[in-house]
Amino acid sequence: MFYLLKGENKEKGTVSCHSVYRALLIAIFGTVAIAAHAVPSYTILDLGTLAGATSRGNGVNDSGQVTGGAQAVYDPMTGGYFSHAFVWDNASGMTDLGTITGSWWSGGNAINNDGQVTGQSALSYLFSTHAFVWDSTTGMIDLGTLGGGTGTVPYSNSHGSGINDSGVVTGTSITNEGINHAFLWDAVNGMVDLGPLGLGSGRSSGNGINDSGMVTGSYSVSSPLGDVGHAYVWDAVYGVIDIGTLGGLSSVGIAVNDIGQVA
Repeated sequence: MFYLLKGENKEKGTVSCHSVYRALLIAIFGTVAIAAHAVPSYTILDLGTLAGATSRGNGVNDSGQVTGGAQAVYDPMTGGYFSHAFVWDNASGMTDLGTITGSWWSGGNAINNDGQVTGQSALSYLFSTHAFVWDSTTGMIDLGTLGGGTGTVPYSNSHGSGINDSGVVTGTSITNEGINHAFLWDAVNGMVDLGPLGLGSGRSSGNGINDSGMVTGSYSVSSPLGDVGHAYVWDAVYGVIDIGTLGGLSSVGIAVNDIGQVA
């Protein structure tokens, strides 16, 4: 059995450490159906890079398409590389998704079953990144922010964390008040702040979304020690549901499946 742990390939019984980080696809190679607790066998596939030596996979869909970031553009001033978001599949290999026009780096965080990707890309001006949606027809679309980059907040940051099979994105964006809020984006309504829709005026994040449009992440709640983050589930019908903790002060939701289970 093979494991992937922070860039290391760990084979059962031995450890093999590589000097570079590479995006890997770990696939079930076969199982033994006879034993009650049969251990599946896996094979690890090196997805390569766009240039340079490193890449990282962040999301995979049901067809085995992978998204993440890989070194793509050499910078002679620093001697390093800027990373670009990519999509990898078995037929075409690794495809460079580019960046929002005028910028130098991007990264893919999640991919749906139609091959649409969300993530973030730097802009042409310093200290700013915007969430994007990419597909093979329209390319990379800038999703904007919830107001950052105007007023008292000179920088303009957002990122996409999850995308469902309808192309609806959740993520986190800075507001004009300088506070990070979870958002929901679709092609009709654009970026919608989930703060006024139940998450409140404090800090929140959108980390995962299912095909029903349920979102999970973390939002600020009051405690005797000040504001802390609690995991939540949000949808358009019931609003926000606080998942609570296991007895500690804080928790966070990373992903939600299509029957509403949260991890």
